[in-house]
Amino acid sequence: MIRRSVARLLEEKFLSWYRRADETASSLSAATADAPACDAEGPLDARWAICEWGSSEPVGFIEVSPGEARDVGYALRRESWGLGYAREALGAVISWARRQGYSRLTATHDIDNPRSGAVMIACGMTPRYAYRERWLPKKPEVVFCMHQIDLVCGAEEYRGYAERWPVVGKAELRP
Repeated sequence: MIRRSVARLLEEKFLSWYRRADETASSLSAATADAPACDAEGPLDARWAICEWGSSEPVGFIEVSPGEARDVGYALRRESWGLGYAREALGAVISWARRQGYSRLTATHDIDNPRSGAVMIACGMTPRYAYRERWLPKKPEVVFCMHQIDLVCGAEEYRGYAERWPVVGKAELRP
């Protein structure tokens, strides 16, 4: 079951899914109903709530998806933007991934959300390429910037998005 406070995080400008929190919660619950149980031998999603110091009410979340991309995703409630929560959480997740022995982490952001890209860069990620993807219900097409941080020497650049979607150039931040 997805808490309404967490579903509310997904209604923001840059990570909107549905118009109402209950629709988002219902969709997320359905999507995760058949998720496999935790298996210590296999890749797992790693998810954390982002909370204000001294509070258990989430102001956001951050996660690392399983699979080759090891993609980090995060979202914050609008009133928590610009207060350092995303940077602190991403920095902590990068440290965690190093301890887990990951070779790299990736993260993407909509080019219309340069502040998210700035957080990635501040945490040591570098923009690699931009690609165009169909991403409903947000909007018909979105240009995403793919960032990566190499956690070991010689880590290969993740090219999975570039292989699935048209690359439209080098990832750059808009002012």
